[in-house]
Amino acid sequence: MLRDYDPVRNATLWNNVVQKYVFPGQDINGITVNAVDYEGISKDADFQAYLKALETADITGLNRTETYAFFMNVYNALAVNMIITHACGKDVFGTCGPIKSIQDIGTLLPYSPVWGQKAGTVGGKDWSLDDVENYIRMPPNGMKEDPRLHACIVCASVSCPNMRNEAYTIERLDQQMTDNFNDFVNNTKKGMLIDQDKKKVELSSIFNWYAGDFKNYVNGEVIDFILLYLNPNNSNYQWLQQNKDDVDIEYFDYDWDVNVKGDVPCDKSRVCYPLWALLVTLGGILLIVCVVLLVVLIRHKLKKKGYHRVDKDQVN
Repeated sequence: MLRDYDPVRNATLWNNVVQKYVFPGQDINGITVNAVDYEGISKDADFQAYLKALETADITGLNRTETYAFFMNVYNALAVNMIITHACGKDVFGTCGPIKSIQDIGTLLPYSPVWGQKAGTVGGKDWSLDDVENYIRMPPNGMKEDPRLHACIVCASVSCPNMRNEAYTIERLDQQMTDNFNDFVNNTKKGMLIDQDKKKVELSSIFNWYAGDFKNYVNGEVIDFILLYLNPNNSNYQWLQQNKDDVDIEYFDYDWDVNVKGDVPCDKSRVCYPLWALLVTLGGILLIVCVVLLVVLIRHKLKKKGYHRVDKDQVN
């Protein structure tokens, strides 16, 4: 029964979900991704049961491996649930068509990015995606950080690391994290692309945003961290090892489109009217009003000049 299920040490429910609804090797915007069937997950009993179990999970006294395995699964499940529960966008006229990006869930007025909004309840406490990420970036009780987590948590976007189609487990965590890291950096459209002739390395923006995490771990540079976990059988390993101090580093543009297979589960057919479109429309209306007022003013002045000429002619 659900009341006896421990999602900390038993990831069966989440494992069932990702095995059924994560599809490797899909192409979205020219990038190979593990696409997620959000529509299917939204109707899945195991997913709802997993979220329910998280609400009362006992997260006290976890060791390092339990902390990483559990909270990385939590992050991915809550990110999926954010897409499902906010699948329809909102504009100034109300609810509208499907979101294109997880960032569409946030608001500009008032400013409230998706990362800081409540994503779910875990262990009797409300958590945002930022809360979960920061908790495992800087785990409690002096636990050693592990920046490989950045290749394991998935922000529901194309340029994020791929959603793994199995849950993270206590027994296999180290192998799973290294596998995910290599899967990420071996993706030459979003993880790492090496141009040996130009001595250029193009990396995911994640290595820029969280550069401090990687550098502090190895007391060196981001490339040193990559080499620490990059499979030596990688065709670029030896070259990168020999040229790491001389390469130019650039970063991929980040594709925030949802990593979706099919469509997100939104049944609203009305096209969303984005804020920029509203501003352009209002600007256009204001411009038309100004032109009309200017024309009226010019005509009024010309009419007054005409009256003055008639008066002068009549006097003469």
